[in-house]
Amino acid sequence: MLLALLFACFDPCTDGSGEHASGDTWTCDDGCNTCSCAPDGSIVTTEMDCG
Repeated sequence: MLLALLFACFDPCTDGSGEHASGDTWTCDDGCNTCSCAPDGSIVTTEMDCG
């Protein structure tokens, strides 16, 4: 029960691939960079030159 309450405090992130939980990482839509979901619901991305 406590674990469920802890996760309820974090906002999900939503992008073209769907909704992601805080702490999740996935391949960004560009197919090259890595996206991650911050606790405030913002999406943080790497900035590699995908050429």
